[in-house]
Amino acid sequence: MRRALIAEVALLAAVLAAQAYLFSRPIHGATNYDEGVYLAAVDALRHGQALGSDVFAAQFPGFYDLLRGLSFLSGIGVVALRCAVLSVTLLGTVGGWLVGRRFGGPAGGLLAASFLAIAPPLDLFGWQVVADPPALALTALALGLASLEGPVAAVAAGAAFGAAGSVKLTAITAVPALVWLLRRRPLPSLGGFVFVVGVVLAAHGPALGDLWTSGVTYHENARSTPAVIPHPHRQILDQVPHTTPFFWLALLAAVVALAAFALRRPLHAWPLWSWAVLSVAFLLVHEPLHYNHLIDFPFTVAIAAGATLGAALRLVPRPVVAVAALAVAVAVGYVQQLHRVDAARTPEPPSNVAAARTLSRLTPPGSLIVDDRPIVSFLAHRRVVGELVDLARLRWEAGSLTDADVVADLRRARAVVVSRALRDRPRVLAYVRSNFRLRYDAGGVRIYVR
Repeated sequence: MRRALIAEVALLAAVLAAQAYLFSRPIHGATNYDEGVYLAAVDALRHGQALGSDVFAAQFPGFYDLLRGLSFLSGIGVVALRCAVLSVTLLGTVGGWLVGRRFGGPAGGLLAASFLAIAPPLDLFGWQVVADPPALALTALALGLASLEGPVAAVAAGAAFGAAGSVKLTAITAVPALVWLLRRRPLPSLGGFVFVVGVVLAAHGPALGDLWTSGVTYHENARSTPAVIPHPHRQILDQVPHTTPFFWLALLAAVVALAAFALRRPLHAWPLWSWAVLSVAFLLVHEPLHYNHLIDFPFTVAIAAGATLGAALRLVPRPVVAVAALAVAVAVGYVQQLHRVDAARTPEPPSNVAAARTLSRLTPPGSLIVDDRPIVSFLAHRRVVGELVDLARLRWEAGSLTDADVVADLRRARAVVVSRALRDRPRVLAYVRSNFRLRYDAGGVRIYVR
């Protein structure tokens, strides 16, 4: 028994190493707009600005606490924080292994972990500095801990779930599965949950009103704004290419689960499928959807499918052939994903790099910048004005920001970087041109210095 467990853990370590290698291949690539916002926000927080009262927080405060904590371990650079986020994603894979093992035995655990490694497009998001990967990972970790016996595991599961919920609201889709796993240990798990949530709320007590406005009211108002991506509901399924082994493995798992239920030999993995179904329901009602939101579907399906197929293997008299076929499918999927991430790798746009170098040269250290592409300020090691860290058009559309707000905060800025939304704000541009001097104009980026 001990030898079998050692072999299982060794296989899990191999899966984690393979996932880390796959997910890290594009880690030096270009940042997206949201990453620039969150990186600049963490930098501002580390230099004395306060979340909510000074720094606009589009996500729940736990996300910024997580990034700030990780930054003290990894450093504050783009690649450093991406590696830190990837480490949290790998913890989620461990959680997937634990909960897959609970429902599908050793095979179910290893399949769940393997599916998380090969499920597209997790490989394109699992390392990004955005809220969705760590929220999903911490939720999976909570379920994994809840699958272990004893009150200590229950406390840890509640704490992990509290951390997940403090990062992103999507954690609530796992509540039925978590409650079922902890049904005999509700009080210890509730204690862990309340403790973590209480610490987060206490840490941000003076700014809770501002955080509610930016994290809840802003998103509620944004529901009436135009769609961000085309045909978002169709892409919940279409984001997983139908030519990938993962697509067919997930489909096979769903068919197996339904067939077993129809034959009155259920595989008892329904709590995990409830998480997948509720994740889809969440995506269907959430507006506006972004590409990073959609990964809830493949993430939850990967764990449910792995556990289901593992449970089904228990019913096969001689599962050697089935296990070998699944191993080959996973290997093929992994090789396919290697090509996929390599094809998706792109360097940081030279215009951003050149603008950052110029901004660093034109402004002294410690200068506050207003930047509608905040990665420029981050790469230049300059702090942004926290209230304007996120100058996405959505903030104007949702009523979270006005031209008057921007003009008022511009009075604190040493320089202004104009390349996106500010181009379309005539009143703001008029103030900038009257009070700042254009010192750089190249690659679609303009830098005005006071």
